[in-house]
Amino acid sequence: LTITFSDFAKGRFVELVRQENYFVGDNAWNSIGVRLSIYKCTYEIFTEFPVFGSGIGDVQDDLNKCYQSHNFLSLYNMNVHNQYFQWILSVGLFGFVPLIGIVVFFCRQSVRTRNIISFSFYFVVLFCCVTESIFERQHGVMFFSLFNSILVFHGEDLIHRN
Repeated sequence: LTITFSDFAKGRFVELVRQENYFVGDNAWNSIGVRLSIYKCTYEIFTEFPVFGSGIGDVQDDLNKCYQSHNFLSLYNMNVHNQYFQWILSVGLFGFVPLIGIVVFFCRQSVRTRNIISFSFYFVVLFCCVTESIFERQHGVMFFSLFNSILVFHGEDLIHRN
């Protein structure tokens, strides 16, 4: 509805669906072009360190080197904007599998106990991880840790309370 009634939103939408606007480079003006440029460097780093990753503290340095080598100067200090890709770059496939195992464990526990609040929380967080590296900043870690611990230790109380 917003796209049909707002000329500004309609203009943005029309620009986003034009394929000629999707290019990799420093002057990629829309979010899709920027992400394509970031993912180009993400792919290059992954192919260099696929098994063990480049290291938890070294991903941003490697991204900055890649941005510089491709002359993507406007992307300097920009993270991957995808938590799953960030994890793979940090710890490689060897560390990514256990991390996903932990996530699957918590989701299965919430389904097994029929805790819809817990499952909804995990679903929203996991969905947000597709578009943002939320665990790369302290407030993302604290947000998840707080609500996860409340749901793990008191989730049953939230469901069965009348």
